[in-house]
Amino acid sequence: MRYNKGQKWCAALVIGMVSIMCFSAGFYLLKPSSTAEPSLQFISIIFRHGERAPVVWLPEGMHSDLSLWPEGLGSLLQIIAVKKHCPLLSRERKQWIDRASEDAQKNGEYLAFLSQKTGITLTNLIQLMRLSDYMSGVKALGLPRPDWYDERIFKWIRTEYFFSFTKTDNRVKLESGVLINEIVTNMKRKIDSATDFSRRLQLYAAHDLNLIHLWRGLNVSQEITDLPSHGAALLIELHKINGKYLVKILYKNNADDEDLTVLKTVACQNNSSMDDDLCDFDHFSSALQSNIITNFDEACRIPDELS
Repeated sequence: MRYNKGQKWCAALVIGMVSIMCFSAGFYLLKPSSTAEPSLQFISIIFRHGERAPVVWLPEGMHSDLSLWPEGLGSLLQIIAVKKHCPLLSRERKQWIDRASEDAQKNGEYLAFLSQKTGITLTNLIQLMRLSDYMSGVKALGLPRPDWYDERIFKWIRTEYFFSFTKTDNRVKLESGVLINEIVTNMKRKIDSATDFSRRLQLYAAHDLNLIHLWRGLNVSQEITDLPSHGAALLIELHKINGKYLVKILYKNNADDEDLTVLKTVACQNNSSMDDDLCDFDHFSSALQSNIITNFDEACRIPDELS
């Protein structure tokens, strides 16, 4: 894949920032004077990346000068996205798109209004979401938004898009199962004294949808009601206390949030741990087995094809 100068600069910046974060977080965990809990053995951090350019360009005004987005439209997505064909996931997405398009047609008058204002034909929820994404980028740059833009309506569009997109069990598993497997496997490697696994930290740069899918894949008992902000993160910690291995899940709401929220999984909601914030690792991991994917190709096969 070839990148222009702006994309290469952006890629270098992303890699540099992640490297600095890895070093800083690792230093924080390992230094003797660290404020991290002494029982902490390993931590996986899944964070939403920073602001990026919109993924679409609007032809009719509204800051449509491409020089405003020197990194290129949706450049971060192109840099870090890894795509692999998954028939079952493709079918899930198509079914969702069909339903979303039908729902959008119920608001045909508003779609026609937006189409006239933007100069692009809007017929479904995905197109509305891309328009909303564009306006978020405009807001991030501090540029004025047009008079017809209604933040309340577009917030509803974003919420409806993301949360309806993550409702089915199949979709949640396919979107989060491989990552959950890696997180649990790394914890097992840390627990197993026979393995040489000295790592203390694993960082994952993700999108807002990835965080929502992971939240639901972990069977967190608290419902996620707001879209993850830039800098939001899930922290999954492995602790060792009195010879027992325990798990704690924390949520950072945004980049400036210093008061992390403790999350509970459904399986660990009524655990008998010495600390209500912690859950026995064996209990935690066994409850996730139905959402773990160890063979992505096999999991992606449509059920009719398995017979």
